[in-house]
Amino acid sequence: MKHKTREAWLRAVAILINKNILTPKLFKCMPLIKVKNTILEGSVIKKLSIDSIRFACAYMPNMRVSQVVVDNQIVGKSRAIGQCHYGYEAKAEGGKEEKFKTQIFISPTLDNPVQVAEVVLHELIHTMTKGHNHKGAFRWISEGCGLVFTPNGKGHTSANNDLKDKLGKIVKQAGKYPHEKWTPDKTYKKQTTRMFKLVSLGVMIEPTDGVGNNGYDPKPYVVRASRAVLGAGFPLDPDGKEMYLELSADQFSELCASGEWLDKEAHATYFIDSTIALPSGGRGITKACYDRVLDGKVTHFYMLNHPS
Repeated sequence: MKHKTREAWLRAVAILINKNILTPKLFKCMPLIKVKNTILEGSVIKKLSIDSIRFACAYMPNMRVSQVVVDNQIVGKSRAIGQCHYGYEAKAEGGKEEKFKTQIFISPTLDNPVQVAEVVLHELIHTMTKGHNHKGAFRWISEGCGLVFTPNGKGHTSANNDLKDKLGKIVKQAGKYPHEKWTPDKTYKKQTTRMFKLVSLGVMIEPTDGVGNNGYDPKPYVVRASRAVLGAGFPLDPDGKEMYLELSADQFSELCASGEWLDKEAHATYFIDSTIALPSGGRGITKACYDRVLDGKVTHFYMLNHPS
């Protein structure tokens, strides 16, 4: 078989998996329909028609990705290598009803066809077991197919040797996977923080007797502001004192126009030396430091406390 698009190849592999691996004997007599005595949605297992599923070789919706180097190879860093988004119906403006089909996304970082087929199998099982997440019927069918769960892997699976052989035959029958590994360029910038957290050093909010969301311990007075608001000035706390901008080392890097870091250990040291501990448990900087960053007068953390 020869496929012009990646999506056509993924669909062909899904059809072969449905025919050769996800056979009726795996779920017709499935004994597990409850988890912790709770009946799960979708406890009646039924294969979803491949015609009602859309396939895409792409990063998943709303997922941030970046470039990292692992074992001297450039790879794309993301939270998942595959995702299943269930079909649903929704009303558009004016009351018009729209139907959206189930979507399966396969990460473009994968170029090994057997591994891709393994992920397709994983996601196809999700289409059959809506509501089970990575437990219940999903786990039962996965293990029946030959998928092995990684300990503490939050649902990550890998194929055992027998399943790999089956997937290898399916991939050979499907033909060449028309895809080359792709990762974001290292100049790719993830979306920067929209709202910034500002913390008071002195004003604390007393607990609400366990009734509200504040718990039982006093918490520091906190407000959140956009970058545009911070440009006009930091807000003052109820005592009329300046508040501190709480941020992580990564958030500080996003603010800097340019930053050259020697290594991770030095990076962390500079950050600690250049910020103040806040009652919230994080670390923060003053309005003066914030202005110096935006003016491009800071090239690394150390210069905050050691200006030239």
